[in-house]
Amino acid sequence: MNPAVQSRDVDLFLVVEALREALDQVGIVLPSLRADVSSGLVLVGLGRVWPDVADLLVRVVREGSGGTGELTCPAALGSAAGGQVRLSGGAVS
Repeated sequence: MNPAVQSRDVDLFLVVEALREALDQVGIVLPSLRADVSSGLVLVGLGRVWPDVADLLVRVVREGSGGTGELTCPAALGSAAGGQVRLSGGAVS
C-alpha cells in the first residue's frame, strides 16, 4: 500500500467510499467528498454543504450518539488509540 494514501491503518480511498455509502444510507450527499493528498497530507475532503445538509448531519450524529454527544468509532479508525477514538464536543480524544 502506498503510504501516501494510508493513515493510521485506514486506506484513504476505501474510507472515502465507505463514508459516501454510509451518508447515502441516511440521505446525506456531500458533493465535494473526496480523497485529498494534494497537500502532502492524507486527508478526507468533506467540502462545503448547504445549511439543511449540515443540519441533517448534526441530527444523524446526535442520534448515533444516543443523545450523549459522544461517538465511539470502530477499532479500524482508532487503531493508534488502542482501538477506539472518542469524539466529544468537537474534540477527538
